[in-house]
Amino acid sequence: MSRGGVTTGLVAKLNYAASMRKNLFLVIGLFLASSHLAQAQEREWSLDATDQEAFLLFGVPNTDDVGISFWCKIGSKIISAYMPASFAKLRAGETTMMNLSVDGKIFRIPAKTAQDSTKGKFTVEGSFSAKDKLVESLTSGQQLSVAIKGHLASYPLNDADFPGLISACNGDIGGN
Repeated sequence: MSRGGVTTGLVAKLNYAASMRKNLFLVIGLFLASSHLAQAQEREWSLDATDQEAFLLFGVPNTDDVGISFWCKIGSKIISAYMPASFAKLRAGETTMMNLSVDGKIFRIPAKTAQDSTKGKFTVEGSFSAKDKLVESLTSGQQLSVAIKGHLASYPLNDADFPGLISACNGDIGGN
């Protein structure tokens, strides 16, 4: 009887070990699959335009996940920097400074806050001329950092099509 009990106990341990290996492989497989999904959901730069406006945004495509965006009315020669601001205590309509640093060079832009009436979330938006020295830095820079009320966020500038946005803001669409 004890011999059968040892065998039964050994079989149970082997079954448990095999079950744990299967679970381990399942967990590893799920981890690998989820890491591929996470990679597919990384923020990236994209340039888009309508007949009246052009947008260069850094976010996850086809989602509301936007880190920062730049936009303008076609031909206006004025660019706006727009950023969701869930990180700071803000009041709707207040004026604050948006400090943009490109590769360590700082540009201070007066900005206004707004609050989405349906979601309650805040945004900060400041404007500058397409001829501003900031534009040259954004076009040739490697790293953008934005500081608002003590909060700092950084974005890579590689793959950011600032020349395309500037062209649209200047009204140079379609080779005009």
